[in-house]
Amino acid sequence: MLKGAIASTFAANFVTNLLASGSVLVLAIFLQETDIAQVRLIQAYIIIGITIASLGFTTGVLKYCAASDKQIDNWALLNKTIILTSYASLGYIAVVSVAIFTTTTNWDDPRLIVLLPLALISVPLGVVVELFRNFLYAKNQFATAASAQIFVRIWTFAITITLAYAYALSGYVAGTVISFLFGALRFAREVSFKFREAGTAPHTELPSGFLKFSAFAMLGNLFVIAGSYGDILLLDSLDIDRNILGAYALASALAGGIMVITTSIQTVISPDMIRSVASPDRLKKAFIRAQVRLAILSIGVAVCTIFFVAFVFPIIYVDKYRLTPELFAGLCINYVLVSCGTLGGSVLIGYGKTSINTIIAGSALIAGFICGYLLVLEFAVWGMVWAKLIYGLVFVLLSNSLALKQLRTQSNKEFK
Repeated sequence: MLKGAIASTFAANFVTNLLASGSVLVLAIFLQETDIAQVRLIQAYIIIGITIASLGFTTGVLKYCAASDKQIDNWALLNKTIILTSYASLGYIAVVSVAIFTTTTNWDDPRLIVLLPLALISVPLGVVVELFRNFLYAKNQFATAASAQIFVRIWTFAITITLAYAYALSGYVAGTVISFLFGALRFAREVSFKFREAGTAPHTELPSGFLKFSAFAMLGNLFVIAGSYGDILLLDSLDIDRNILGAYALASALAGGIMVITTSIQTVISPDMIRSVASPDRLKKAFIRAQVRLAILSIGVAVCTIFFVAFVFPIIYVDKYRLTPELFAGLCINYVLVSCGTLGGSVLIGYGKTSINTIIAGSALIAGFICGYLLVLEFAVWGMVWAKLIYGLVFVLLSNSLALKQLRTQSNKEFK
């Protein structure tokens, strides 16, 4: 059953993330560089909004619903979290909307002033999708969650591309909101959620420890998401030329696409590593072996995609996105560095050291942002590429060193 669950999750994550990255590449065929920059900016605000507005409850639902067999109590928890995250979503939308209309930033595309607040309608819908999907995971309904996830992503791809082709940036925003609504309805059907029944459950208070656990989860998730999308926000705030920002945004989407390979492999490898925590020496050997293989694979993937992009881009995009292949080559180094430190996080999770993972992600993010700000002022968009390399270097050094330190500590305890 576990192997089937892992396979389903692997397939769903791989296909959905690949389509998400691929959609940007398709959009770039008929949208201008400036529009692609706005697309990635809108995506950043939505994803960061979902992470903040979820309050970490998506992870909390996964843990606490897995420990309870009472459906009515599980529904009550879902009901409570949906209500609270809806308030948080509205708060996020309000804050960002007010900032858009009152900021002194020079919005060089007036469409964004109207379209971005509309796009943020996707935030509460996205949170609901995450809550329902993790609920299905908690109940070991991995195949159901995977099939729904793939189905929704395929339709999302089709709807978004079609509307964007017909109505450009406005169509993309409309397609995004419709897709999130479609996803929320599909997952609600899979869960068979009933608000009325959930609201009449005898126990509607959040479980003990739920808020603390969820808060740490949200912080860790926010660091990861900020590491993926924060560069776009920082470049936007520093008024980088929109055509260059569009070229960087496309390179960033490509880098995110190949990162799917690493995260999907981590999904498959992590359970076996976590089950080996009782034998630190055995886990250490397995960790080093798996990490070396993943590093070699990531180097191979990076080299192949760099040459592929350099060859294909001039054919597909002709005169557009000329800078993208070079920027992508730089971001591939960051991809390799992050891949070389990914499995260290799995070791730390196995020993219950999730707070250390949060510290690692936060430290790498802070180093990347500080260096990014300083380097972009001096070297424009290439400064951000260098900053991403610093982010990856800090991440791989901290992740591997702290994982190995934890293994040595556990080994010494076992010896004693």
